[in-house]
Parts: sequence; C-alpha cells; structure tokens
Amino acid sequence: MTYFKFSTLALLFLTLTACDTDIPEVDNDPPTFSFKVTGDGFDRTFTQDDDFSNLQLNLREDVDYDMIFSSADLGGVQSTLLRYDANYIEYDNDPPFPAAPWTQELSGLSFFADWVGDQSAPLTGNILVGTFRPNGENISTTFFFSVRDFGGEANMPNTTSGQLNIFIGDFDTELISF
Repeated sequence: MTYFKFSTLALLFLTLTACDTDIPEVDNDPPTFSFKVTGDGFDRTFTQDDDFSNLQLNLREDVDYDMIFSSADLGGVQSTLLRYDANYIEYDNDPPFPAAPWTQELSGLSFFADWVGDQSAPLTGNILVGTFRPNGENISTTFFFSVRDFGGEANMPNTTSGQLNIFIGDFDTELISF
C-alpha cells in the first residue's frame, strides 16, 4: 500500500476517532489499542484483546511491512507508546517517522515512539502510520505497546499494554499460535 493511501486512511481515521472530549469525573474503562501489519501476503490487526503470550509473528528479513498503530479512550488518551529493538527493526524515514505530534527517542537498543496528550484539550485517540523493515536472520525481538488514559478527574489512570513476540528470518510471514 502506498504512503498516499495510508495518509488518506490515517486522516479519515483521525477525523472519525480523534475527537475533542471531556475528561469524566471517574474513568474505570481502560484504553484500547490496535496494531495493523500488512505486507508479504500478511494482513492482521492485533489488539489489547489478543493473548500475546501465545502468539509469535514471523517476519521475513528485508521485506517492507506497512503498519498502523492507534490508541483510543472515550475519556481522553494521556499517552501512547510503541517500543521496538532499533537493531532489528528499521523504519522508512520518508516522510520522517514518526511525524508530529509523535516524538521519538533512542535509548540503549530500544527505540521509542511516543504521543503525549494534553489534559487541557484531551483527544479520544491518535494514530501512527509507517513502513518498517525487519533486519537480521533468526532474530527474536518484540513490539511493545502501551496506552494510558487520564483516569478521570481523580487522575487515577488506566493503562493497557501488550508485547508482540517477533521472529525474523528467511521464511514466510505468518502468525504462530502456541
């Protein structure tokens, strides 16, 4: 899928889901996330409802994959994080990844893509679109996802997270269930 199609999809998604909201007095509902991966004949969306402890995504070395990572919470998203091993996952930097309002940081061997919400102007969600290429043969690594809401006016945030196991090598892209 081309960048233009992803940009259009991202804009449509943001228009439909990233709305201004009011932070409720009490927020007991945890935020949600989705991580869609397409490429090499593979197309799957992972969510917080997946049993990540029993899944492994096998990715083909040196193949481009498109991804859409999003988070949502009706009471406002405080922060969203995507973390991966910078030695084995390379992102396309044209256009720059991640794009504002996302920020990026390299710490040790981990790369962090962060989005931070504004409590004075809370939004119900955000989205990160990009293309990545796995590097290395017979490498085991992970994608880590985390989303936090504002936790209502009481400021008792709810956090949702997941860690998708990745195995990179010279084989077909597929999802393995244990």
